[in-house]
Amino acid sequence: DLHSFPTRRSSDLLVMDKLAKFYPNITSASVILDHEVEHQRHCEISVNITGSVIVASADEENMGKAVDVTLERIKVQLKKANDKQNDHRSQPVSELT
Repeated sequence: DLHSFPTRRSSDLLVMDKLAKFYPNITSASVILDHEVEHQRHCEISVNITGSVIVASADEENMGKAVDVTLERIKVQLKKANDKQNDHRSQPVSELT
């Protein structure tokens, strides 16, 4: 049984807004919340950024914790992607060849 925040669209927009400070070029986001397994809540967030998709998920005993853990995991990946993109921008052309 899949559930989402108040509406699927609003949760996706909320995630994009929360994560935009870690990576400004998020083109879309998707949030899946699931509690089919007893005593286990699953959260998966997919974020589309320029050129790739970043996915993180977590399984916890309560949904709030699953969402928090997933958001932290996706933040780490977005920070790495942003740092990598910024490193390429700061390199002189002579170093890229």
